[in-house]
Formats: sequence, C-alpha cells, structure tokens
Amino acid sequence: REEVFKRDGYSCQKCGSKIKPNPHHIFNFAQFPEKRFELSNSITLCLVHHIEFHKIYGRKDNNLQQLNEFLGLKKLGIK
Repeated sequence: REEVFKRDGYSCQKCGSKIKPNPHHIFNFAQFPEKRFELSNSITLCLVHHIEFHKIYGRKDNNLQQLNEFLGLKKLGIK
C-alpha cells in the first residue's frame, strides 16, 4: 500500500488529488489472490474516484482495459 502511494506521489492518477489516497487493485483482490501484493497490480486513486470506478465497473472481473478506459488513456503500461 505505502509503496503504491510512494510510486504515484500520493496522488490520484485520475485527477491528481492528494486527499484520501486509496490503493486500487487493477485485477480485483478477491479473484486474483496471487496478485494482491504485486506493486504492478495497484494504482493510487482518491476516495471519490475509487468509489466511482467501482460504481461503473463493479467489484468483480476488473481488468486493465477498464482502468485505461476510466483514466481516459489508451494504455497505462501495467501488465
């Protein structure tokens, strides 16, 4: 968790906010236990955007394509 925040400058990767940073698992926590603690499987989102992501995409079957779409990027570069 702390390493994700450090890597991302304690900033939401959607809006840049440093208020209430949350680690977001790209491949969701419950379905991918082998990826739970991989730094490359997490990104920092503020609480508002973390909640918004899960309202749009749910909490199961999350993936990089959804995150890229949410962030408005063609490719984030995380595998």
